[in-house]
Amino acid sequence: MFKVYANMVGQDMVLELEGEMTAADSSLLMTESKAYLGRAQNAVLDMRNLVYTASSGLRQIMMLHTAMKEKGGKVIIRHAGEDILSILKGAGFENFIEIDKD
Repeated sequence: MFKVYANMVGQDMVLELEGEMTAADSSLLMTESKAYLGRAQNAVLDMRNLVYTASSGLRQIMMLHTAMKEKGGKVIIRHAGEDILSILKGAGFENFIEIDKD
């Protein structure tokens, strides 16, 4: 089961992702971010508890990246495990999204 916990930390929207982001529930990422999108300078995706993402999850991250870029912000990925990092790198995300390896 995929869960998203969203809140504001300073001027950044922090989205804590948990579980497996599958095609059935990946849209939850954008649904949960909408409440904070208008006032957030950046979006921080905390992936420490994300164990899997399907291609639909990558599409949701890309949609969030586009929304943040349009308003002059960015997406920052933090605490991604090795498996998730491999998926993100395989999709070329490190070329346009900041990925903190800590």
